[in-house]
Amino acid sequence: LIIAGEGEMASTLKELASILDIEPSFKLAGRLSKEEVRSLLVQSSVLVVSSKVETFSVTTIEAHACGLPVISTPCGGPSELINA
Repeated sequence: LIIAGEGEMASTLKELASILDIEPSFKLAGRLSKEEVRSLLVQSSVLVVSSKVETFSVTTIEAHACGLPVISTPCGGPSELINA
């Protein structure tokens, strides 16, 4: 599990990874450049969009461009881009 981006939940996510005993398989990647995002997407098996609200999901478009399946919460934009 790789989580890209920055935010106030970093310490909570690290603690949860410890509680779930998934630390060896868990990474907080932090803020990534466009090139790093592309590299990560092409190495991934699936993209998960877990947002509460997305007006338009560029991340979903980027994943589709790399041939990745996308799993998303019903948060707006991705609903228009994902075929169930």
